[in-house]
Amino acid sequence: MLSQLKHVCKFRFVSQRLPNISSKLFNYAATAQSTNKQSVKSIQKADISRMLHVTWNNDTINRYPFVYLRDNCQCSECFHESSLQRSFDTVGHLKIDIQPERVDVLQNGEEISVTWPDKHVSAFNSEWLHSRRLTEEQDISKGTSTLNKEGVIFWNAEQLQGKIPRHDFHEIMEDDFKLYEWLYSLHSVGIALVTDTPLQTGEGYKLCERVGYAKTIHYGHHVDIHGKFDANNLGFTSGVLTIACRFSLLRLCTRDYTSSLYRASVHRGRCQPVFGWISRGATAERKRPRKI
Repeated sequence: MLSQLKHVCKFRFVSQRLPNISSKLFNYAATAQSTNKQSVKSIQKADISRMLHVTWNNDTINRYPFVYLRDNCQCSECFHESSLQRSFDTVGHLKIDIQPERVDVLQNGEEISVTWPDKHVSAFNSEWLHSRRLTEEQDISKGTSTLNKEGVIFWNAEQLQGKIPRHDFHEIMEDDFKLYEWLYSLHSVGIALVTDTPLQTGEGYKLCERVGYAKTIHYGHHVDIHGKFDANNLGFTSGVLTIACRFSLLRLCTRDYTSSLYRASVHRGRCQPVFGWISRGATAERKRPRKI
């Protein structure tokens, strides 16, 4: 059974170093830390492709999807200052076909301003934009993708409505086949709810240990979620938890691992059921679930 789990879900149950990591794979992280100052020379809306074309002072051009810019607005309404996390409700308020009403270059190219149809204004400084530019065709690495698409089911909100896979916590913990079914649901659908989990600290950690081994993060092996002042994570605020990717990385991990699941108390308020489940080296990214 465990061999089937490894084959279908591509999980490794032992720690393994990844050999010969190419420096090209660190391109994004290196770019984000680049000290080369770039200013915006001009900007142009491409309404058909729904992209903003930014021309830099060295005459290179990069494209930014309108939907990406709106989703990553840096204003205080959309971005939580102390936790440095997005608080904008992507699922509830973002239209995928959104187009700006107006775009402007400000402060001699140090900043651009985007005015949206609802009159919301997003401002982006040139350093932020340049560090997050799309990889253009001439810059694309020849490295192979780590995204495992075998057996993946693509779906929309209508197709999954009322059909989200659900698996009993106790059955997963006691029965290898139930564990297999749960992991297969995660692999194929990208979301699977674990029900009847005991309401006490440490149960999520037990579930993680049932799969493989726990990776310690800067919070520790596990952490209780509660509100606090000057929160460094949106999970520690009383606000709505919107769609998110937990533990996103700007570098390759040196070990295969499975990260912790999203957690929220039933008393905390409205949350969107989104899992940040990562298996490094096999399934690098899952299709973003819709709000249920």
